[in-house]
Amino acid sequence: LTCDEGRVLILDSKFGYTSNMCIEGQGCPVGFYDSGNGRCRQCHQDCKRCGGPANSQCMECFADRPYLVLADGSGEEGECTKSNCSERYYMDGNNS
Repeated sequence: LTCDEGRVLILDSKFGYTSNMCIEGQGCPVGFYDSGNGRCRQCHQDCKRCGGPANSQCMECFADRPYLVLADGSGEEGECTKSNCSERYYMDGNNS
């Protein structure tokens, strides 16, 4: 299945989109990533924007997991978490 020029193909159902649906636009909508040739696949459920399907490939997060903890050497991809603390640490409520 292909779409006309200026449209992308949604391959997964999410956010009101249905599988194999062509939509207007040059890029994938929020919650999807470009898997190649204008084909959009669903991001991991924790990711608002992503570079791939894994929870470690988030580029923007939803409000319920607002912190993007970048993976070592990844540049702009990481995991969305409820805390911005490193492993073995916790938030004490003082925000400092």
